[in-house]
Amino acid sequence: MDKGRLSIHKLKPYNSWREFFPLIDLVFNAYIKNIKVKSIQRIGLRYINNIEIPLPAFDVEQYFNLYPHLPKDLPQELASFMTGIIFIFEKGRDNAKVQLLDKPLTAQGASRIVLDMDYFLLKPNSVASDEVKEWVANAHKNTEMIFETILTDKTKQLFD
Repeated sequence: MDKGRLSIHKLKPYNSWREFFPLIDLVFNAYIKNIKVKSIQRIGLRYINNIEIPLPAFDVEQYFNLYPHLPKDLPQELASFMTGIIFIFEKGRDNAKVQLLDKPLTAQGASRIVLDMDYFLLKPNSVASDEVKEWVANAHKNTEMIFETILTDKTKQLFD
């Protein structure tokens, strides 16, 4: 943290938003009380999810609703993949960058997919410091919707 920057992180184990959000609120309120921030240049909420698929190879479409489209004339076996998209939210004020890529897993017989979701304020100074709590709650709602929509039921069963 310095005079113009604040970063709040939560690494494993991430239990729930219900536990993390009060920490964000507490730290941010202490920050603005001491720094006197009037408006926000950049704010973001980012989730990096490592999803283990218990197979060395699998059909991406069975596990994710976001995947690379391969024309039938191209080879269908992939060594690796990465796909991404940027969604517009709140009438262009916010964006959500979503990337899905595979990463090698050291364990034999399994695959790891990284789902990286970065929801951020696109227009600087469009959120006042007293609106941050509401912005973060809304960012979480939109990010959760993306997460739930991208994962298929088959992937969700892996979390149980």
